Amino acid sequence: MYKLIIFDFDGTIGDTGKVSLEIYETISKRHGFQVLSPEEIEFFRTLPIKTRMKKMDIPLRHIPKLTRQSWNLMAEKIPYTRPFDGIEAILKAIQDKGIPLIIVSSNATQNVTAFLKNNHFDFFNKVFGGAKLFGKEKTLKKIIKRHKLSPKEALYVGDELRDIVSCQSIGLPIAAVTWGFDKRSLLKSAEPDYLVDTPSELKSIIGL
Repeated sequence: MYKLIIFDFDGTIGDTGKVSLEIYETISKRHGFQVLSPEEIEFFRTLPIKTRMKKMDIPLRHIPKLTRQSWNLMAEKIPYTRPFDGIEAILKAIQDKGIPLIIVSSNATQNVTAFLKNNHFDFFNKVFGGAKLFGKEKTLKKIIKRHKLSPKEALYVGDELRDIVSCQSIGLPIAAVTWGFDKRSLLKSAEPDYLVDTPSELKSIIGL
């Protein structure tokens, strides 16, 4: 059984897909970036995030500024954001087992904590928001070290290819969930430790 479970937020716990696309459209119009059609969005879900950005001509150097703008827009939409079906039951089961729960997210800490408060999710020991879009592994390494564990004793649960890459770089097992943004085929191509189609499947992986 794992001794620490670390969750991503957007697309894993919070069903923020629709609002994220609304925010993307707002920011794109503001800066003159390409606004994608529904068909293009579905195609982009099969691509790594850096490839998406290249195709949309969004320079990587603009990411910090665009991220801050997205946080502010997300703050307005958090009150209307709900968890994915089945997530609450899994989190409660993990909490009941006494396994520490942590969130590491690229979203702002205040947005994540507002969501948890609004939905009465008192399961988490700590929220680490504002993680780098590319490079969550630095935060993850610090957390694991702080809990005096080896990477193999913890599990990360996330919905994006970049989560898999970060975890694999430090030997941290990852359960890649398919109900978030990145398509199942993209996640599978990176060979995560677990590929999870429903929240209930996490039970056997975690040993609940």
